Amino acid sequence: MILIGCDIRVKEDLALNEILENEVVSELNDRRDNVHEIAKENIQQIQEENRKSFNKKRKKEIKYNVNDLVVIRRKLFGRGNGMKLRPKCLGSYKVLKKYKNGRYEVEWEILKDLR
Repeated sequence: MILIGCDIRVKEDLALNEILENEVVSELNDRRDNVHEIAKENIQQIQEENRKSFNKKRKKEIKYNVNDLVVIRRKLFGRGNGMKLRPKCLGSYKVLKKYKNGRYEVEWEILKDLR
């Protein structure tokens, strides 16, 4: 007699099912690790390409020394009245201290020779 829809419960089948399940789980873990490594390599490659394209358009750093006089240019002009009449540069500044990564501490320098 054949029964349809019922699992046979034999001790050998349970041991066999456990072995097969462990094998399937280990195979899935190996595939997951492989996919993870491929994704990691792809992300690193894309990040390197993005870094190159960003740095290609980047303006070179201007280096100043302590006690140099510098002018800061305004690049963004908002809307409104009198924008043509506003100065395009902000004062003259004296470099007091030099920090890492192109940062400086500056002091507003009043020009004494203006009359």
